[in-house]
Amino acid sequence: MQNLTCNNCNWVSFGMPLARCQEAVEQFNAYFATLSKEKQDEYYGGKGSSLDDYTHCHRCGGPHTNFRPSSEAELAKIFGSTINPICVD
Repeated sequence: MQNLTCNNCNWVSFGMPLARCQEAVEQFNAYFATLSKEKQDEYYGGKGSSLDDYTHCHRCGGPHTNFRPSSEAELAKIFGSTINPICVD
């Protein structure tokens, strides 16, 4: 796993191969389909997952192609934080 930083906003994410992103979408959507409409709305805003969730920065919406490897200083700042995946293919 490689940590990557958005060049637009400096948000750190972790890189995930396209195949794994697609697998995660399929797994989540299979789970999502088992929930009642009420639970889908309450927990996930009524929205399933798509590959688009992995191709843009979760903070600024910048494209996955505008990321660079994270520096040690950037990683030290986020220690203990939750980071999101970004497609690296």
